[in-house]
Amino acid sequence: MLQEACTRASAAQVASHWAAGQGLVSLLRSLEDAFPNLLGGALDSEVSRWENDFAALKSEEIIRAYAHASGLLQSSRQRGRPLAIRVQAEEVLKQLVRARGETGSWYAGLDWSRGAAAAAAAVQAQRA
Repeated sequence: MLQEACTRASAAQVASHWAAGQGLVSLLRSLEDAFPNLLGGALDSEVSRWENDFAALKSEEIIRAYAHASGLLQSSRQRGRPLAIRVQAEEVLKQLVRARGETGSWYAGLDWSRGAAAAAAAVQAQRA
């Protein structure tokens, strides 16, 4: 019981640190790199083409990638894995759910130096 509490506290801290100041798009883009043991590359193909083209990114693509990632992180999909992995998946999912709810901040934490005008227009279109 104490080990699980320590594992949860540690996982929550790591996930919170990873998500700090990041919007949903940035979190989805960095998820595989930050937590390679959770998804095993399953999300890479969806988010790799988002690399620098924020203006072309549609909310449907973001929602589809979010749904895919959140489905893979669900506790039912983590059954049989070590406690540390299950808890980490739970904490990462909490951060994704929080970011999904903050629709006005989906693009927070991105590198705006590339195509800043186009990216700003995409953000405005998202909010409309």
